[in-house]
Amino acid sequence: MMTMKKTVYIILALVLLLPSCQREGLKEAYVEFSVPSVPQVKAIPLDFGSDTPGTVYLPTDMDLGFVACKYTSSGALASAWTVYSSPAVLQAVYDGGRGNNSSGKWVPSTRLLWPGAGNYVRYFGYAPYGATGVTVNASAGAAPTINFTVPASYENQVDLLVTDSGSSREWDGNPPVTAIDVPLNFVHALTGIRFRVGAGYSVTSVSVNGIYDTGTLTLGSDPAWTGNTGNASYTISSPSLKADPSDPTFNLFDDVYTLLLMPQTLPAGATIVATISDGSGSKTITAIAAGLVWQPGRMITYTIKESDISWTEAYMRGDTDWF
Repeated sequence: MMTMKKTVYIILALVLLLPSCQREGLKEAYVEFSVPSVPQVKAIPLDFGSDTPGTVYLPTDMDLGFVACKYTSSGALASAWTVYSSPAVLQAVYDGGRGNNSSGKWVPSTRLLWPGAGNYVRYFGYAPYGATGVTVNASAGAAPTINFTVPASYENQVDLLVTDSGSSREWDGNPPVTAIDVPLNFVHALTGIRFRVGAGYSVTSVSVNGIYDTGTLTLGSDPAWTGNTGNASYTISSPSLKADPSDPTFNLFDDVYTLLLMPQTLPAGATIVATISDGSGSKTITAIAAGLVWQPGRMITYTIKESDISWTEAYMRGDTDWF
């Protein structure tokens, strides 16, 4: 399993596939996840500059995790659900040998069959499987959740993806013995934070301080974190810079320095602190950040100027290389 650092991904469609040949009952009808008709997959850096969500790709060497929940009465609330899998949280790995030049499948490590007549099932997913800081909770009587703590080091932070509300639709547990497409669309669960600096200056360090780093997210709903706690700081020291092609008077930190942090309303005491130099001396700039709102799936760029720090915001995306 490879965890891709500082990349963003989306599953265009995941396919729940039943072999088309006839068989007795459903005992051999197992689940496979597929991404049909996609272009050559590649890692694409975090991007910004759009007012709408963009399209990004899932690398074929990335594992995903999912939970299946079943129940016996159509439309039943989560209080009536049971976890339909063993172990409770399944891993799916890409098996290129099962695909062709334009498609492939993610195969659960433990085979999962359709639950059969009289049952209904919903599917919930996240990626990458086994991401640092992620704990998945799956038990009867509730929708599955993720408890997440943002890793202290930006090198270990990942773009956490979860299935959206539209993906958790109900499916009959006794489908016909044919291929059935079950789209599972993924969305960004975290907020991207990155920085740029005015021309003629270099940055010694920049830090975000006094923010929440832990929260809980219910799978199958549009990302809304609850129970945010913590008092964390994240520091980037001696960052390298690269030119911002949209504005030649500024430099942007290399994409490797993008922070992926907990969405939140920043609490009292939150600050952004930058130490900059013009070659003849250095100075420290502190911006009060309490009350700022970080939403899931947004990229916020903070611009460090001689006297203050300002910011712009857009959706995280990656259908084109921004650099």
